[in-house]
Amino acid sequence: MKRLTLFTLFFLLFTVPGASSEAEVSVNLNLDRTEATIADSIRVVVNISGSRNTQSRPVIKGLENFTVSQGGTSSRVEIINGKVTSGIDYTYYIQPKKTGTFQIGPAEVKIDGKHYQSQSRSLSIVKSAASEGSKRSALLLSTGISSKEVYVEEQTIYTLKLYNRTNIRDISLNLPEHEHLVFKQLGKPREYRSTVNGQSYEVLEVRYAVVANDAGSYVIGPAKMNMTVLEPRSRRRRNLFDDPFFSFSSGRPVTLSGESLELTVLPLPEAGKPKIFSGLVGKFNIESQLEPASVTTGESATLTVQVTGQGNVQRIPDLKFPELKDAKIYADQPVLNVEQNENGLGGAKTMKWAVVPEKQGRVEVPPMVLSFFDPETKQYITLDSPSHTLFVLPTNKEKTPASGPTPGAEDLNKKAGKQEIKALGRDILPIHTAMKNLTTQSHIFKNRMFFFVMLFGPLFLYMVAFFTLKLKKQKVEALTQTRSKKAAGEFVKQCRKGGLSHQDLMDAVRGYLNSRFALSIGVLTAEEAVGILRSKGVNSETTKKLRSIVQTLENAVYTGKGHEKTDRAKTLSGLIKAIEKEIR
Repeated sequence: MKRLTLFTLFFLLFTVPGASSEAEVSVNLNLDRTEATIADSIRVVVNISGSRNTQSRPVIKGLENFTVSQGGTSSRVEIINGKVTSGIDYTYYIQPKKTGTFQIGPAEVKIDGKHYQSQSRSLSIVKSAASEGSKRSALLLSTGISSKEVYVEEQTIYTLKLYNRTNIRDISLNLPEHEHLVFKQLGKPREYRSTVNGQSYEVLEVRYAVVANDAGSYVIGPAKMNMTVLEPRSRRRRNLFDDPFFSFSSGRPVTLSGESLELTVLPLPEAGKPKIFSGLVGKFNIESQLEPASVTTGESATLTVQVTGQGNVQRIPDLKFPELKDAKIYADQPVLNVEQNENGLGGAKTMKWAVVPEKQGRVEVPPMVLSFFDPETKQYITLDSPSHTLFVLPTNKEKTPASGPTPGAEDLNKKAGKQEIKALGRDILPIHTAMKNLTTQSHIFKNRMFFFVMLFGPLFLYMVAFFTLKLKKQKVEALTQTRSKKAAGEFVKQCRKGGLSHQDLMDAVRGYLNSRFALSIGVLTAEEAVGILRSKGVNSETTKKLRSIVQTLENAVYTGKGHEKTDRAKTLSGLIKAIEKEIR
C-alpha cells in the first residue's frame, strides 16, 4: 500500500460519500493468548469493522469467573486501493479467579439498531509453577515477616518486595485486612538492584510494622499489588494511524499476589506482672534531669523525665509525680514523638514538672517508676529514674543605691555654649525658606476631587472585583456543600424505589461519590471507590464490603447482565449510611 499524505487521507475520508458505510459490519473477539496462569492478565480486544458509531459498549459473555477492567478504545481508518474502511477497537483486561477452561464470548454490540455478534474463544487457566515463574517472569512479588511468633502488642516486620525487569507505572498496593492486626508503614519505599536466579531486577521494597491486639493464630492473606505494564510497540506499521502520535494505548493492567503467611500471637504472661504495667511491650529506658539544682524560695526548678525505646511507644504511661512536702508541683503537657526506623516503631515521651519550694532547705525529688514487658527475655522489667536533690536558698534582698546627678555635669553644661549656624554654601537646586514656596504650581492637583479619584479609584475597583469573586466562590462552595449533604439522602431515596438493575446501582454509587466529595468520576472501579473512602477515614471493614459489591456490579455490567435487576440496593443503602457515620 502506498503511503498517503495527511491532506490526501482527510480528503478521501471526508469527500468520498458513503465510502466507510459501504463496508459490511463485522465483529471479532481476540485474546492475546489461549493459555494463561491464574496470576496472569489476559487482553481481550473486540474489533468492530465497517462502523465507528456503536450505540453502546460491547457486552462479552463468559466473564463470570474473571475480574474485568477497561483498557481503552481506539479508532481505525484504512485506505486500500482508494477504498476507505473504518472501525473501532474496545480493549479489556481480564484476570482469572480460578483455574479451568472457559469459553470467552461471544461479544455483542448494537449498531444502527441492529445487533451483531462475534465468535467465541477458548481460554485455559492453569496454576503457575513457582520455580518456573521465578526463572522466567519479568515481575515477581515476595512477602515475609521477621518473626512468626510474637506477643500481644509486640511488632513484627512485614516486608514486600517487587522484582521488576520491565516498564511499569501506576503502582498501588492492597494490604491484607484482618480485624486484630494493624499495619503501619515504616518510612518510604526503598529502591535498589538485586539478582535472582541469574537475572537482574529492579527491586521496590516496602516495610510495615504489624501489631496484634489479641492473642491467637492468624493467617495474613496475600497482599496484592496492582500496576500497569507498558508493552513494547511493534516496529511494523500498517498505516499512518499506527504511528505513535495517533496511539493512545494505556498498557496492560497486572495484579500480583504475594504468599499467605501464618502468625502466632502469644498472650502476655500473668506471672510477675507489675500492678503499674500499662501494656508497654519492647525495650525502653528512662532518664531524668533537674534544672537548676538550686533556687531561692518562690522560684521554680524544672524536672524533665524522658522515656525512650523501641516498641508500642503509644503505651508509655503519663508518670505521676509524688506529693512533696513544702513544695508545689505544676505538671506540663507530655510530648510524644513516634519514630520509624529499620527495626520498626519507636520514639520518646517527654514529661515535665515545675517544682516551686515554699521554704529554704533541701527538697528530695524521688525517682519515677516505669514497667514494661521485654519479648526477648520474656520478663517484666521495672526501671527507676535517678533521684534528685533541690537546694532552696534564702531570698537575697539587696538595696539598689539611689541615683543622683553626676558630679560635674552642671559645669560641663556651662562650658558647652551655643554656636551660630554658618552657611558654607548653596545647593544647585533652590532652597525653600518659607511654606508658600512649597506650593505646587500644577493646575491638575488644584482639583481635590480629581486628586482623590486618582488616588483611591484603583483601590475601589480592586475591592469591588475582589468581593465579587469572593461572593461567586462562596455561592459555588455553598452549592457544593448542599449537594454533598444531600448525596446520601438522594442515594437512599433512589434505592427505595426498587427495581434497580446492576447498571442503575453502579450509576447511583458513582453519582453519590461525585456529589459527596465534589468529584467528576466518569467510569467507576472498585479500587477507585475504596481509595476515595479510605482517604476520607472510612475503616477497612466497610471499604471491604463496598469493594465486594462494586466488583459484583462491575462484572455483571461487563458480562451483559447490567440490565438485569438486583437485590443489592438495600444492602448498599445501609452501607452508605454506615459510611456517612464514619466520615462525620
